[in-house]
Amino acid sequence: MTKTSLPRAPLSRVLRRPPGFKVLPAVPDQPSNSLLPSQIRHGMRMSIGDGIFAQVYISITAGSFVTALALFMGASDFVLGLITAMPVLAQLVQLPAAWMVERRGDRRPITVWSSLGRLFWLVPVLLLFVPMNPAARLGIALLAMALAFGLLAISTNAWLSWMSDLIPPSLRGRFFSVRSMVLAVVGLGVSYVGGTLLDAARQAGHAEWGFLGLFTVACAAGLVSTYFVSRQPEPPFARAAGGASFRKLVQAPWRDRSFRSFIFTLTVWSIGINIAAPFYSAQALKNLHVSYQQLATLDMTTIAVTLLTQPFWGRWADRVGHRRTLMISMIGASPLALMWLIATPSSIWLIYLNNVLSGIFWPGVNLSLSNRLMERAPAAGRAGYLALYSAITGGLAFLASMFGGVIASGLEGHHFEFGPLGLNNYQVLFLMAGVIRISVALLRSRRV
Repeated sequence: MTKTSLPRAPLSRVLRRPPGFKVLPAVPDQPSNSLLPSQIRHGMRMSIGDGIFAQVYISITAGSFVTALALFMGASDFVLGLITAMPVLAQLVQLPAAWMVERRGDRRPITVWSSLGRLFWLVPVLLLFVPMNPAARLGIALLAMALAFGLLAISTNAWLSWMSDLIPPSLRGRFFSVRSMVLAVVGLGVSYVGGTLLDAARQAGHAEWGFLGLFTVACAAGLVSTYFVSRQPEPPFARAAGGASFRKLVQAPWRDRSFRSFIFTLTVWSIGINIAAPFYSAQALKNLHVSYQQLATLDMTTIAVTLLTQPFWGRWADRVGHRRTLMISMIGASPLALMWLIATPSSIWLIYLNNVLSGIFWPGVNLSLSNRLMERAPAAGRAGYLALYSAITGGLAFLASMFGGVIASGLEGHHFEFGPLGLNNYQVLFLMAGVIRISVALLRSRRV
């Protein structure tokens, strides 16, 4: 039998454009911005690359790993609340960040340079090897975290404005659902590897080395993410009608009655999230007695389900609109905090069920909320709209997190009876969170 040689396409071309397999949505020949379709496609690819490495960073520096690090450093319940409050308080920085964007009209350098604040996360883990007073160590660690969150908030405002202009509105649902799916796969791997690493380091009696390795990977991934962002094309910037005046920048969105109602609804929703946010992992570690690896497995359960549901939410949002998608997903996600009221060490399966349901509904909330915000903010003055939204929701969410920390600390050691339920200090917060979120979903979701 004669072997026929076939012409071979260059490997680089095959990798760039796999035959018959399209991941990203097709860009129309006449997109809504001034970029060429090829530039938009390049921007999408760079955004996926940015997202992959940003997700490695986020998976480590937000959520259960940070809670584990804080508890290892001797943090109290109040400090756990403070750490959760920091990123939302940092959203206040978006107001001067928006003014900076309006003055410069160039979002790339603002996004790139401020994203380097991620490197401050090396400080807390390096302090684990410095002999010093534990309270002083924790205080310096909190300062470094605050700087990281603050600088990243500047980057977030410029990035959101940039992406709103880069991705055509008709493609946002499908593009961001694809992007979120890729990020979910990455988060799944990071959660498993990170939890396994921390458990192995703890069992060997060197947990501090596990934290150092994990957060070093986070900072390195952050640098790679910054590189991909720097390669994204940037459409021309539409300045606000009133110029770069800080006062006019803030007044325009505030005078928009519909946008004010949108802000109010999402602010109350954010309070219902942040009042209890840091204490789910604390409840799992301290009262349900799960290991680091089991805690990571819980996160992985949510991520795995997200992979299945994310495409549905993207297609659904592009078909029926982001407003309707947000309403439905908020109603589904609102009661999930209440499942933590009945979970015990012998019924951990309830938390797994909770995380399955979270993987169904929270992707819809996250996808449609960010896209709905982009829809609500006009192109001219968009940075100001995004900043005012973030500052108000973030400022009040900060107060909610601090309030949650005060309650958790003040009620430590107490148990309360609500009919057949016996609640500890964390579960009181879970009850409050559930009631607030259900109220918003039922009474205010039409205002989004």
